[in-house]
Amino acid sequence: MRFIITIVLLCVLYLVLRHFLRSFIRKLNDGAAAQAARASGAAPASLPEEDMVQCAHCGVYLPASEAITQQGRQWCSQDHARLGVK
Repeated sequence: MRFIITIVLLCVLYLVLRHFLRSFIRKLNDGAAAQAARASGAAPASLPEEDMVQCAHCGVYLPASEAITQQGRQWCSQDHARLGVK
């Protein structure tokens, strides 16, 4: 019986140590990658810029690609285009 308890405790200890070692190594790798990016002067990846337009009804700003253009004005939705200028 003692032998089985010892085996179970060793397995639990192994799993706990493996978890902590993996997370520690992952943090080291992430830190090294960030440091290498800073050293090389590389800018962080970003999304391409897009013009923002204002809804003629409610005034909310949204990307131009998502706006609905009718009658020379930009709208955030079909409902606001139907309702017109506020």
